[in-house]
Amino acid sequence: MLKIYLVTPICLCLFFISCNSNTDNIVSQNTATTAKKDNRIQVSSTIVKQETFYKELICNGKVKPLNSAKVLFELQENITEILVANGQLVTENQVLAKLDDSQIQLEYKKAINSLTKAEIELQDILIAHNSNINDTAKIDRLIIKNAKIRSGYNDAILNLSSIKQKLEKTIIRAPFNGVVSRLQAKKNNPSKSYDYLCYVTGNREMEIVFSIMENELSYIKGCSQVTINSAAFTNNIQGTITSIDPFVDDNGMVKITAITKGNNELLEGMNVKVNVLKSFPNKLVVPKEAVVKRDGKDVVFSIKSDSIIEWNYVKVEMENSNSFVINEGITINDTIAITNNQNLGHNVVIANTFLQTKKSS
Repeated sequence: MLKIYLVTPICLCLFFISCNSNTDNIVSQNTATTAKKDNRIQVSSTIVKQETFYKELICNGKVKPLNSAKVLFELQENITEILVANGQLVTENQVLAKLDDSQIQLEYKKAINSLTKAEIELQDILIAHNSNINDTAKIDRLIIKNAKIRSGYNDAILNLSSIKQKLEKTIIRAPFNGVVSRLQAKKNNPSKSYDYLCYVTGNREMEIVFSIMENELSYIKGCSQVTINSAAFTNNIQGTITSIDPFVDDNGMVKITAITKGNNELLEGMNVKVNVLKSFPNKLVVPKEAVVKRDGKDVVFSIKSDSIIEWNYVKVEMENSNSFVINEGITINDTIAITNNQNLGHNVVIANTFLQTKKSS
């Protein structure tokens, strides 16, 4: 009996050791399987669609205001107020500065007195002609005309009108809606010390002037839209081509003008990049990331329903800054890889895909 009790614990120990060994084998197999899955390449993908492709012609351009005015001092008087600053938005007829008008105010009062005296003299002349000055409609027109000249009435009216205009010129106003730039005048200085007060630039509409080679004229004649971008702002600005100068300069360049509306980010004199867009409808467009070079040829990797990669040689018809047009090698509604495709090969099984929306071409 004693022997039986000794054997039983030994058997139990062997049983547990066997179970632990099996468990370790299972864990090891699962770990290996997981590692194998993790080694599969993960890619992002997109679906090939037929859409309008925009070919680009990229040029350097210069921003010029469509409306720009140099605001001058029309009188030589002392500057009493400067009411604006550089970069300030102003509206049409807004007061920009004021000049000393004390001397002109005195001239105005004298002109009023001169007119009053001329009116009295005119009445005396008409009375001398036995005219009823209370009913000038019955007085001969020639008599009235001569009486106004002899009394100095006409001269007094003209003099008063001239002085009123001078008074108006002591207040300098904005010619249109815009932004103030190149302000140079200072308060308490004579206006004759400055060539001008400032510039007012209409920044709601800007001209973009750029040049193209003469052999690019055939391309641009079918275009009307441009996209403007610069390091100075984040969003692209849309513009419309308004004129093509029919002149080729000594460098073989032709000047093009486009206009943008409703944007305050463009500044006069700014250097910008101009993308002239020409549309080509019904094209197979893919992101540039989808095309890789293999053996000197263009390749796109398509993804089959069972997550197997297929190698496709393609022909590129056109390209712009972010897309290619493919005219052979893939078809509409193909799912194609757009990331990690440098590591792909034919019949490679991928782990999974992440569908992305294609960027606009």
